[in-house]
Amino acid sequence: MTWGNAKLGRMTTAIMRTSEGDMRMMLLLWDVTSGNRSLKIVAIPVKTTPRALNNPDFPER
Repeated sequence: MTWGNAKLGRMTTAIMRTSEGDMRMMLLLWDVTSGNRSLKIVAIPVKTTPRALNNPDFPER
């Protein structure tokens, strides 16, 4: 997988809800360009509506 000039090894995705109620998708990207291993963290805000958050088809656990 490549992203820009970086060659990426593995990617981990996590969905988080902050204490303020905002939701974010966090991408943890391992950059393995030229033997240098580094972690890139990308946070993407997820827009939701109150109805979507209270959807009975997808209850919170």
